[in-house]
Amino acid sequence: MPTMRRSKTMGAFVELRGCKQNAQLVCNVRVDYTIYKPDGSIFATLVIWQREVLWKQASPAQRRNYPKTKQGRRTGVGIVRNPSKGLARMHFRLGKDDPSGEYKVKAKTTDLNADSSFELELNFDLK
Repeated sequence: MPTMRRSKTMGAFVELRGCKQNAQLVCNVRVDYTIYKPDGSIFATLVIWQREVLWKQASPAQRRNYPKTKQGRRTGVGIVRNPSKGLARMHFRLGKDDPSGEYKVKAKTTDLNADSSFELELNFDLK
């Protein structure tokens, strides 16, 4: 379990990859962050939306214009086999008045187009 220092900016992030696109080829992903204090109460919350073309597929005409690698394959951002990534970040700072102990960061990630979600959790110690 990592130990964090007071008055230093800390952060959590979720790398978004492989969303389901809607008819306009746009992702609709939400990350709900919650930080819990050692007593279980909520320290902070943040909701981050990713409504972008993060994983846009290039058209065949666009792929023909990409340069080739030494192996003869086409390269370029946006091809399905080499998708772009999205990043949902949360930054926070704990000060001198915040209690010492074990904190918990939870991130619930929801792909609204696919109607699916998952949760991630990380604990850290504040001394």
